[in-house]
Amino acid sequence: MLKPTIEMVRATELADEPIAIRVNGLQAGSRYKVAAAMPDDMERKWLSEAVFTADIHGAIDTSKQAPESGTYQGVDAGGVLWSMQLQMDTGELSYDNPNSIPYFMKMNISPQTITISLYDDSHLLDQTTFTTKYVSDQVQVEEINEGFVGKYFFPGQCSNLPAVIVVGGSGGGFFWSEQVAALLAARGIAAVAVAYFDFYGHYGLSRELTNIPLETFAECIRWLQARKEIDENRIGAAGISKGGELVLLLGATFPEELKAVVAFAPSLYVLQGIRIGSSEKSSSWSYQGKPLDFLPYPDDYETAMNFDKSKLRDIHNRAFENTEAKQKSQIPVERMKCHLLLISGDKDELGTTSEMSAEAMQILQRESYPYETFHLRYPNGGHSFHIPNLPPVSLSPQVELRDVAHAERDAWTKMMEFWQQYL
Repeated sequence: MLKPTIEMVRATELADEPIAIRVNGLQAGSRYKVAAAMPDDMERKWLSEAVFTADIHGAIDTSKQAPESGTYQGVDAGGVLWSMQLQMDTGELSYDNPNSIPYFMKMNISPQTITISLYDDSHLLDQTTFTTKYVSDQVQVEEINEGFVGKYFFPGQCSNLPAVIVVGGSGGGFFWSEQVAALLAARGIAAVAVAYFDFYGHYGLSRELTNIPLETFAECIRWLQARKEIDENRIGAAGISKGGELVLLLGATFPEELKAVVAFAPSLYVLQGIRIGSSEKSSSWSYQGKPLDFLPYPDDYETAMNFDKSKLRDIHNRAFENTEAKQKSQIPVERMKCHLLLISGDKDELGTTSEMSAEAMQILQRESYPYETFHLRYPNGGHSFHIPNLPPVSLSPQVELRDVAHAERDAWTKMMEFWQQYL
C-alpha cells in the first residue's frame, strides 16, 4: 500500500497564486481529515479543517471534491486556506492593541508559512509545510523618503515597464498597499506603495487622515516618470476604500498623467477626514494649499481607536442627507482621461460603494467618456478586497466569508487582466 502524501498544486510560490491540495496513496472509500494551520503577522494561530472521502483512486483533490464537513462547504480548491479561523479570544476591540483585532493581520510582505496535515481518525498520516511569497526573486525593492513615503517594487533587468501607484485605506501606513505592489511587480508591473498617513506616527507621517496634499502623489508620479526602467506614458493608480476615493481624485486632478485607475470599494465623494479623539470636521484632502470640499459626518460621529466600523454605513447614509455638501464634494470623475475599473460589493458594511460606483459609471456614460470603463459588482460581496488565499474579513453577519473570499479571488484575477490590457 502506498504511503499517503500531500501535494500542493500551484503554478508558482506567489501568495496570490491559486492553490489546490491533492492527497494520494489513500484507501478508496475511507474518510480523512485535511487540516491547515497558518500564523498571522501577530503570530496568532489560524486553523481550518475539512473531512473528505477518498475517491476510487485513493485520492483527495480539493479542486474537484467537496468536503463532507469542516470549515467550508462545496467544491473550492482553496477552501482550506481562506476558511481558517482564529484560535484565540481577542477580547474588546481596540486598534491600539493589534491582538484585539479579530481579523487576519497581514501587515508586511514577509513570506507566509502554511502547514497542511492529513489525519485518519486522530492519527497523523502526513504533514507538509509550504511557503507563499509576496516578493519574487526577480523583484527589487527600494524605500523612498524624499517627496513622499513609499516602497517601490520593480522587476530587475527590465525596461519600458508600466507602473502603478498603490494606496491603502484608512488603516494607514502600508497596510494592503505593499502586498499589492509587491505582487504586481512579480507579475511584471512596477509598483510603488505610498503611505500618506499613519495612526501610529510611523515613517514621520501625520497621525491624522486630514488635509493630505494631493501634491504628494504628483511628486510620486514625477518620480516614476524619471525612472529609466519606466514608460512614462504607462502609469496607473490603484486604491481601496479611502484609497479608492483617493485614486478617483488623482485621476480627476492629474488627468494627463494617469492612463488607468482601479478603485476597490470607493467613495464618489470627498468624505470627512479622520482625527482620532476629535470632533473637529475637516477635509481628508487638500490641493494647492486649500482643503477640498467634503461631506461632513453627523454631529454624533466620534472617532476612537475602538471605533466600531460597522456603524459607518449608517453614518455615511445620514451624511448623504446633506444634499448641498454632497453636491459640492462629488469627485469630478468626468475630468479623468484614463481607463477605469471599479470594484464593489453590494453588501458593503461601511457604505454604499456599489451605488456610488454605479453613479460614477452613469456620469461617465452621460458625458460620453471615451475611455474603457468597467464596474465589477458582487451581489454578496462586502467591503473587503484583500489578497486571495488569506482568511477574509466580514464586518456583518449578512456578509458570508465564503462570498468575500470568492469575490476577492475573482476581483484580483480581473484586476490583473485589466492592467495587462489597458496599462
